[in-house]
Amino acid sequence: MLRHAGVLRVVAAFALALVARVSGDAETRALVDHVVAEGGAFHASQEVKLLGPGYRGIVATSHIEDGSILARIPWALIVAGDDTCTCAKLASKRLVERAEVDADTPYASHLAGYDARLPCAWPESAKAAIADLPPRDWDRHAQWFERGCLMRPPTNAETRAMYLTVARAGGGKGVIFLAPIYDLYNHRNGRYHNTHIEVRPHDAVIVKASRAIRAGEEIYNSYGLGTPSLFRDYGFVEPFPQSWDLIAEMPFVLDDESGSEEVAWPRGAPVGAAEAAALAELTKIAQTLAAPLPSVDGDD
Repeated sequence: MLRHAGVLRVVAAFALALVARVSGDAETRALVDHVVAEGGAFHASQEVKLLGPGYRGIVATSHIEDGSILARIPWALIVAGDDTCTCAKLASKRLVERAEVDADTPYASHLAGYDARLPCAWPESAKAAIADLPPRDWDRHAQWFERGCLMRPPTNAETRAMYLTVARAGGGKGVIFLAPIYDLYNHRNGRYHNTHIEVRPHDAVIVKASRAIRAGEEIYNSYGLGTPSLFRDYGFVEPFPQSWDLIAEMPFVLDDESGSEEVAWPRGAPVGAAEAAALAELTKIAQTLAAPLPSVDGDD
């Protein structure tokens, strides 16, 4: 157990989230109805709810059995490519540009209300405030898209499509995909994660319950591990449990299962200098997060 819990409480309290800007429940219902009308499915014992200022989630309205199909999204409604670059290019055409000229595209219209800016799109003054925080490669996605994918500067539509793909796409069976409903399941790991995703290329993406889900419980997907990299890739600090890998030899999990923040070091983790290095890194993070963050909406 880590002794310096005070530093970690400051880190844990940092919950900056860039999340979807909702545009009304009617739009979400229309999206779900559209998926079902096109041959998809949405389990009757769940609903999309507004969970707080500016973000949605999917919650069980009654008990759901382990293994139940929660959602089935037909392949015809999915934007998919063999890799992230291809998916982003297709998303630019089929979701971003199409939404600008055709209002009768439920998924494209839904995504049009999403603030897709990741930390790499922040003004320089805001990025400078987090420059020393892990994982530090805040411009990774923008640089990759221009230099490794397009080989030229992107258009505004392409940039937005790249952000949407990075922040909302799933993957499996050799494809990267953007799928309606799938991306409404929020992220949480550990005991909260209660879904399993099946990708059937050219057929459907299926979301299943990986355990019994109680009425009132939020239904969670997992976007991966690593709290700092999740912030870089999705624009939010994940809720507990959080996984930190500040020092390569000493990954640890920060959780609140007992009602107060606790840190579990891996079994056999080194101590001494490695522990001191981890604490120094945490202290630096805490100091950075304690300082006011410049607005991410303003210009430099």
